[in-house]
Amino acid sequence: MLLFGMPGGTEWIILTIIFLLIVFIVRGIGKRSQRQQQGQQQQTNLNIHNYSITSELEKLNELKEKGVLTQEEFEVQKRKLLNS
Repeated sequence: MLLFGMPGGTEWIILTIIFLLIVFIVRGIGKRSQRQQQGQQQQTNLNIHNYSITSELEKLNELKEKGVLTQEEFEVQKRKLLNS
């Protein structure tokens, strides 16, 4: 059978090359998509972490304002949060 007007053995080589190119392209697209998703997940985790620290600092400040914590205790707890 002649495909592309070429002798028998050559057509299978060309088809194999085309198939491999398609496989490599699809895998590359999949890996790129996976890396993008991982990047988005890391950014989401960072945002949650930053919100949590901000929220905890606000709570500590409220306790300091109410007199439950001294300025020194507040600073110690604040350093612990910011270094985590």
